[in-house]
Amino acid sequence: MKLQMKYWGLLAALLTMLPVPAAEAGRMTVVTHGTHPVPAAGIGSSAVAFDGRVIRLGGFAAQPEAGKLASAPGSETILEISRNAQERRPLKSTVRIRPLAAFAGTGSAIVMVGGLEPDGALSRKAQLLHPQGDILKSEPLPELPEGIAAAGIAEFEGRYYLAGGVTSLEPLRVNRKIYVYDPALPQARWEADAGAPESGQGRILPFLSSQNGLLTLFGGWTANPDGTLTASSSIWRLKTGGWKDAGWRECAPAPAPLGGSCGFRLGVTHYGFAGLRSTPSADSFAALFAPAPVRDTMLVYSNVTDRFFEVPLPPEAAMAECAAEFARVLTGAGGRNISEPGVLFFGTGQAGEPLVRFSGYRVEKSSLNWVDYSLIGAYLALLVWIGLHFARKGKDSSDYFVGGHKMPMWVAAISAQAAGASGITMMALPAMAYQSNLLYWGMLFWGIIPAVLSAVFIIPLVRKLNIVSCYEYLDARFARGIRQFASALFVISLVFIRLGVVTLLPAMAIAAVTGLNVYICIILTGAIATLYTVVGGINSVAWCDVFQFIIMTGGALLCMVLMVCGADGGISGFIDVAAKYDKWTMYDFSWDWTMPTVWLCLLTTPLTMFNGMSDQGFIQRVMAVKDVREAKQVTVWNFLLALPVQSAMWIIGVGLFVFFYQNPGLFDPTLAPDSAFPQFIVESLPAGIRGLLIIGIVAASMSTIDAGMNSVGAVLVTDFLKVWKPECSEKALLFFSRFFTFLAGALGTLAAVVFATFDAGSLWVSFSKVTALLIGGFPSIFMLGMLTKRGNTAGVIAGWIVSMAVVYFVQEYTDISFVYYPALALIAAFAVGYLVSVLTGGSRKDLTGLTVFTPTEQGGTEA
Repeated sequence: MKLQMKYWGLLAALLTMLPVPAAEAGRMTVVTHGTHPVPAAGIGSSAVAFDGRVIRLGGFAAQPEAGKLASAPGSETILEISRNAQERRPLKSTVRIRPLAAFAGTGSAIVMVGGLEPDGALSRKAQLLHPQGDILKSEPLPELPEGIAAAGIAEFEGRYYLAGGVTSLEPLRVNRKIYVYDPALPQARWEADAGAPESGQGRILPFLSSQNGLLTLFGGWTANPDGTLTASSSIWRLKTGGWKDAGWRECAPAPAPLGGSCGFRLGVTHYGFAGLRSTPSADSFAALFAPAPVRDTMLVYSNVTDRFFEVPLPPEAAMAECAAEFARVLTGAGGRNISEPGVLFFGTGQAGEPLVRFSGYRVEKSSLNWVDYSLIGAYLALLVWIGLHFARKGKDSSDYFVGGHKMPMWVAAISAQAAGASGITMMALPAMAYQSNLLYWGMLFWGIIPAVLSAVFIIPLVRKLNIVSCYEYLDARFARGIRQFASALFVISLVFIRLGVVTLLPAMAIAAVTGLNVYICIILTGAIATLYTVVGGINSVAWCDVFQFIIMTGGALLCMVLMVCGADGGISGFIDVAAKYDKWTMYDFSWDWTMPTVWLCLLTTPLTMFNGMSDQGFIQRVMAVKDVREAKQVTVWNFLLALPVQSAMWIIGVGLFVFFYQNPGLFDPTLAPDSAFPQFIVESLPAGIRGLLIIGIVAASMSTIDAGMNSVGAVLVTDFLKVWKPECSEKALLFFSRFFTFLAGALGTLAAVVFATFDAGSLWVSFSKVTALLIGGFPSIFMLGMLTKRGNTAGVIAGWIVSMAVVYFVQEYTDISFVYYPALALIAAFAVGYLVSVLTGGSRKDLTGLTVFTPTEQGGTEA
């Protein structure tokens, strides 16, 4: 025991010595790419980014004098900038643009609230300004309960929030309320947010913005009893839903006062602040608009880790009067548009002339070296060798799709688990923990319930049917039309949606953090997976999955240990930082449908036992082993094998939070949170281990791709070719098995290449919704068939239609958590399907061996 402890201590010491970067100021740089003259704009004007453009408007026509702020004339200059930052044009408005109004971009319009009226009164007006040609047309909104000027405004979850500002200029009175306007409500009006703490909201000219599911209130100026003002560094955040940290809460203060600076979004999870004042005080309200010395740096804030880091700014950007995030569009090779993220800084030149400058920002990236590339090359070569090895053993279509029922149980179980853990999972699970906590990890352990239920009731029934395609059951139980309709939907959704997206998103993340060409990543991944899957069939896929699962799991566990041991302060430092931000929360015992709570998961999780029946890849592995006993073991071990790898990924997500909390400057603001894990791998791990973990992400992706291709081939051959051409020889069936598999791989890779030209994030959301609508109700069809004797074709059709309606309704019109979508759709579809079946006379088929109530050996009671 002492010897073992000695070696464990030595291993821990070595792990803590591996290079994980210490905290640094950040490697982000800002470079000005173009400076262009613009018309003189208002003093204290705003830059509003929306709909691919930036509009600068508002402010005063001249420098306001102390005591005469209310009578200072407003600026009539409105400027629009679009595309490459050189396309600029003046706009006119159908309503007066009020100085000291709050502006925010919302969809395809600008919301303008409050400000100063021509007579100096504080305005209660609110309008939407719609750009139409070179005119801003106004649409009135309900008026505020009181006149307010110099406030901050933002749109958040379909509502408008107005914070801070003043309700009187003489004497100066600060608004301590946050007003909310929800246009979706009947007779909507501006109402005070009862949950907003007044102590944190009383500030003038704050920066209010929403991003990444959070509404954040930054800085501004606080009024002192003697009439002077002090720049604030405080930050407040609003989070909705059933989260433990929901509601308004105060965040860590900024390292410098933010009052007087210009705030803007940076990417998906960051904000930038330029024009930081060197003197954090002002003698009067009017003095806020006078020129003041500023710092030559920009503060960048992460709304995930609640941390700032500092970035040097070019002098012309540091002097910005206002700024907005803007992606300029450039024309690349072949006339293809290229979007370059950056910021538009509005200010003045050395001679006092008004200018706009486009500045790009980037983070220096590390790259893979020859050791990493050698490991990746060896890994891909081994996959090809495995495929060629099993190519000699496949003699017919049964060998090709179910391994001749001779696959070892442990191989089938590992392959089933690897096929379900895509590269997206390897990035999405850590990203969820990085952004929130471990609440969704707690759901993992409830999976033992459907695994056991499926092994006891469903798997014996399936094995006795001796099927290759899960949709063969629908033919025997209902009708051939139902079988082929379901098969066709499965093939279309898998080839043109899932395979394309599963190939694309990991490739994009790896390309973004390594600098590799995304198209090379896509084509190489798709080509290698297609090659070994086509030549070797299910045996090649399964053994490649075993190899890939070992790499994926080993890499995840190693990375988890490195993160914990390499954190500043060691294991205790890791635990303390995570605990400070409630990262260890795993269970919620409320009845909140917006969250994965314990009680609701216990009620809905057992219903997912039918998900495996509609999973073609899983059914093939259940049928690949020799008997029912091993098939049951595959089902249970499929769940048990998920525990170590998924648990490691959740802990890695916490580790990512701790790492980027301690090293905030290493996260690239241009990338989404899903890229956090690849960023950590490339930026912090040594050569070799870095390559191994990149292989782990690729392996997770390829194990899903190869399983999908083989499943498509099995469905096309079994549900269509054998049905339409039953006289086909085994030689012809084997040829078409390989041909259809190749076709699935080629089309899936092509889909990924096409998707790479679009916004991948919006594509993934859209396609996920479409897939859920089309095939999300499939488990209910199998449930209706297996748990009732009366279920019939009419009931299946009615249930499937209802499942689509339920999924669409809960997605679009409720706040119910996505984890309950399958269960709700299944319950509704089953209830309607059974009712319609009873009303239409039930089933008239011989159901022996097709329901749990009519096993092969004996009959059963009616259900």
